[in-house]
Amino acid sequence: MGLLGSLFSAAADIAKETITETMNQNETEKFIKIMMERDAQNAEANEKLYQDWLTHERSNYFAAKKNTIIHDAFDVLMDSFEDTGKFDFSAVDSLSDELKNSDSYKQEAADVVNLCCEALVKLHQKCCISIRFVMQTIHNLQRFADIVPSIRGLDRHYDAFFPVDNADCSFLTDFDSIAEGLEAAKNDSDNYLAMVGSNSPLSRLAALKDILKSEDYVAAVSNLLFADQEVAPYAGMKKMILCLSMEETDEATALLLDTYCTVIMNYLRLSTAKEKVGKDNPFISASTEQILPIDLLIAQSIKSSKSGSPQEVDTNLDEFLEYYPLICTSSWEDQLFILQKVFAYLKMYSQERKVLEFLVKNNIPRTEQIDRRLNFLKNLNQNDISNAANSIEEFSIQTSDNEIAYDYRFISWTVSEINSYMNLLTSEDKTLDLPMVVAEWNKKIPQKNIRWSTDAMQVYLDKYLHENFGDLYTTKIKNCGAVLSNEVEYEPSVYIEATDSAKYPWLSFVVTGEQLTMTQVSFAIYALYLPTKDSQCTQAVDTIEQNQKYQNRLITLKQAQNPKIKNYIESINEILISGLEAWLNNNNTSSMYD
Repeated sequence: MGLLGSLFSAAADIAKETITETMNQNETEKFIKIMMERDAQNAEANEKLYQDWLTHERSNYFAAKKNTIIHDAFDVLMDSFEDTGKFDFSAVDSLSDELKNSDSYKQEAADVVNLCCEALVKLHQKCCISIRFVMQTIHNLQRFADIVPSIRGLDRHYDAFFPVDNADCSFLTDFDSIAEGLEAAKNDSDNYLAMVGSNSPLSRLAALKDILKSEDYVAAVSNLLFADQEVAPYAGMKKMILCLSMEETDEATALLLDTYCTVIMNYLRLSTAKEKVGKDNPFISASTEQILPIDLLIAQSIKSSKSGSPQEVDTNLDEFLEYYPLICTSSWEDQLFILQKVFAYLKMYSQERKVLEFLVKNNIPRTEQIDRRLNFLKNLNQNDISNAANSIEEFSIQTSDNEIAYDYRFISWTVSEINSYMNLLTSEDKTLDLPMVVAEWNKKIPQKNIRWSTDAMQVYLDKYLHENFGDLYTTKIKNCGAVLSNEVEYEPSVYIEATDSAKYPWLSFVVTGEQLTMTQVSFAIYALYLPTKDSQCTQAVDTIEQNQKYQNRLITLKQAQNPKIKNYIESINEILISGLEAWLNNNNTSSMYD
């Protein structure tokens, strides 16, 4: 093909391409026109689809935004609890009612409850927090009880722990004396065991282990707080350990006491953060002091005093004195006075002194009696008291109106023994009550064919004393006798009692007579010091001052330091001898001085 042929061929191709492009453009325009007509027909439907999509996206966005707001509010709540151990509900409270009624809010609340229950149980198992802390936390979470029914009523025994001042009080607080309180604990222990039955703290502690295996932490908290029990058992547990501590120490009792003490410590232990770390972080074990509840400390003291090793109490006592005031707000001062009385009752005088010195050091308001008690303990020789307790028996005798029991030992006591005995009584917060024989006279008289009669002797002496003293003395026949090992062998005697008008109304006399054989009569006259009638002593402000006055009186009588009292006793004695001689001479002319 020549050049021209080539040109025509190229022109034909160009024309062909132009025709094809024109045909495609027409088809495109036709397609676009069809689509535009279709879009025009579906414009309303397309707009609705678009708006629906837009609404869905907007709803998802705001829903996510609301969930974030709720989640953030509960994060603030949990952060406050993790940081301080207390809940800051301000962020949650600020949510709108709409948000509070949402499913997201309900789920967050349920999650918080479950997380807190888990944390509380695990921390309690690690001995970092007390039951009271668990109770307070659960009580605060009760605001979610309507939407998280599982925690409803878990704090039913809240009043057993709050107010704090009552919760940490000893069982002995409501009793006038330590002895009375301990006796009540002993009597009530059986009632406590009957009340708890199969739900004793021991059995519940075992049940808790099974609950923890299932990871049902709400149920575990219910177990810890005895929420399923109608009556809170905490007071009963205090009675139980006090009772067990007083039981005779055998292997079974010792094991039961140790087990119960472990349980009590687990349920009722007190905890507070060390000051150097701060009081707002109860979750760090290293920063938390665990101290014995006061009744557990008392139970330990009772046990130690019985075993003769009271020093075992010192470490726990030191921790108690240091941290107990940080836990309680006001009642701790009264409780320390209870503790002081317990140590006095148990004769643990070094521990008692430590408590009293703590009161003074911390400027705790106290009575003059307390200060005198501390001064007495500072000057007390523990060995002397122990020796006196071992060598001098303390008598406790109940007498009727027709009986006179007296302490005869004074006759042979030295001044040192008098001091030891009075210090012993003072250390135990006791005082003199039995009459003491301060002088005596006795004689065996030969007498033939005597017709012995105590009644006749009383009638004669009553008339004789009236002739010599007027109405200053009265005579009665009473059963009188010396105390021996808390027992008295009474015998009818003439009891001569001074009236309040007598020179020394605290002196009385006992005259006894006994026909030993058909030809011999034995007479005895005892001058008695009556401590309960010595107003100079009984009007003292407290036991310490009263015993000091008694001590001075007894030493004066022992050493005959007051010649007036000495002469008075001798004069009465001589007059009584004369009266007995005159009475005897009615039957025989023998002299009582022969």
